[in-house]
This record gives sequence, structure tokens and C-alpha cells, in this order.
Amino acid sequence: MSEVILEARKCFLWFPIRFTKYSIIKNFDDYELVVKTGLLSQREEKMKLFKINDVGYERTLGNLICGVGNICISSSDSSSRRLTISKIKGFRDFGKQLEDLVYSERKKMNVNYSETNIVR
Repeated sequence: MSEVILEARKCFLWFPIRFTKYSIIKNFDDYELVVKTGLLSQREEKMKLFKINDVGYERTLGNLICGVGNICISSSDSSSRRLTISKIKGFRDFGKQLEDLVYSERKKMNVNYSETNIVR
């Protein structure tokens, strides 16, 4: 059973675009970040939250004017080492909740940074 914990959409100027959606979903006892993109050809990427190593924020002048921002994520996930959640409203709130969930997941799974940052 899946439960959507947090959701955001990519924005163009002030308007949310329906073709890119970022969600944090709880599946049974773990959380994952899901990125759904596309209109005709849809793509879905998933990343377990305990694999996220760092969360950063960036905001250009254009983003500042439009009231949006980007969240930059680095992870130990083999499919996507860097992921940018781009141009969402309330990016700091989304990022803060994401950081809190990542911290709790890493603590629950008893994983520290050095264990997930192994280079192969």
C-alpha cells in the first residue's frame, strides 16, 4: 500500500506544469522519492530516501522573480547520482521535509554516510 507524503509540481513562471511531478511516497515501512515526467511518453524514476547523501538549494534571479527554486540531491543510487528537483514553489519547505525524512530513514536503517558513499 502506497501513501503520498509530499508532492510538488514543476512550475513555468507562476503556473504548475502538469508534466513533471515530484512525490515522496511511503511504501509499507520505507520512503522513496518518485519523479514522474512526460505527457505522451511518460517516465518514472524512484530513489530510496536512505540513499540520499546531501540536499542543497539553488535559486537564480529568474527563479527569484517567479518565486520558485531548485533542490539539488546527491545520492549513492547507481541510476542517478545527482538529481535536481527544478523550479518548484515552496522549495525550501519541500527540501526541509525531505531532509527530515532522509535523516529519520537513515537512522531507522542504521546507515551512516560512509556506508552509502562507496565508490565501485
